[in-house]
Amino acid sequence: MAATTQKSKPKAARPEEEEMATGRSAPTGAGNALGRRTDDLGTGRAGVIQTDDLSTAHHSVLRAGRGWWQIAWIGGMGATVALYSLMFVVVAGWISLTNTLQYGPVHTTYTVTKLSGQDATIISSNQDGDITITVKIHQNDGSLLIRSYQGPALSADTWNGDLGSIVVTSAVAGDGQTIKVSLLGSVNYLHLFFVRPSATFSLVPDKQAGYKVATP
Repeated sequence: MAATTQKSKPKAARPEEEEMATGRSAPTGAGNALGRRTDDLGTGRAGVIQTDDLSTAHHSVLRAGRGWWQIAWIGGMGATVALYSLMFVVVAGWISLTNTLQYGPVHTTYTVTKLSGQDATIISSNQDGDITITVKIHQNDGSLLIRSYQGPALSADTWNGDLGSIVVTSAVAGDGQTIKVSLLGSVNYLHLFFVRPSATFSLVPDKQAGYKVATP
């Protein structure tokens, strides 16, 4: 019986072996993993990813900067309000203390002067917003003439709601007869630079009543 000889088919050369044998590079198509990596790098997608990361980081830094700026602004405003409040308490307390020590609990001032050539004492007082001017004149015959005059009505809104803190002072005008009356209130928290309200009125000579109240 004759022996049967089987011939084996030659194995297909691998791309690497074919590349070494022919000196040609393997194709970089869709089925080639190395080719896909090369294509990906060639399209620049890695660079796009890197740019996106930088953009995100930049926006994060900007947001953080705005947050710190807002915190600093709020902190600065808080410190300013606290300092202003402290200054107001000190100034208001000092004015109240000095007024009480100098003019008494019921603020009263005394002005020794001359009216129409005669010795006189003008007593100016404030009783919770009621302004009273008392004029004592030592007449030439030795008698004492005393008359009191009521000042104009005051609005609490104009005087920071604190009529009792008003200090009243009086002085004689250049004519030697007219009495100038000045009013000065206390500070208010909402008035910047601690501006104190003030007002004036006058007592002008009157033949029948001695004096009458005249407002500006």
